[in-house]
Amino acid sequence: MKYFKDAKGNQWELSITVGAIKRVKAMLDVNLLDLEKGEPTLAERLATDIILICDVIYALCFPQAQGRNITDEDFGELLSGDAVLDAHTAFTDEFVNFFLSTGRTDKANVISKTAEVVRQAVTLVSQKIETLDTAPVMNKLSGELSRSMQELLGSTPTLLP
Repeated sequence: MKYFKDAKGNQWELSITVGAIKRVKAMLDVNLLDLEKGEPTLAERLATDIILICDVIYALCFPQAQGRNITDEDFGELLSGDAVLDAHTAFTDEFVNFFLSTGRTDKANVISKTAEVVRQAVTLVSQKIETLDTAPVMNKLSGELSRSMQELLGSTPTLLP
């Protein structure tokens, strides 16, 4: 069982059980046991689709949310920034533990490796963006703006005789 805190500091318990998986299926029509299905696969979507993961986490935490009178929309409002990352990490860790405890190391590896690939891809893309040379684009825009201003000034009628 894992825990995460929402943006207001409320602690949530995240436990993945067969009952919780069935609840996700009933509420979202998402079968957490079908990691390899779809294009992109469910494992990839769970690693990258923030709305999907927040919906899944809400379904997993639904009994607690009900007890706190928190709707799906309210729950979404509580998951911002660090809270999303905290909840997603708790979900991934708990999901891996669920499969390890059932002897399904293959499924646990799919989740772990997919999460690792996404982390590495984000790092690579971030590095690429940081090294982008924006000077050529800025020079081109500056030149176009200058020409537009000259054209505008040249076509403006004079008010003096």
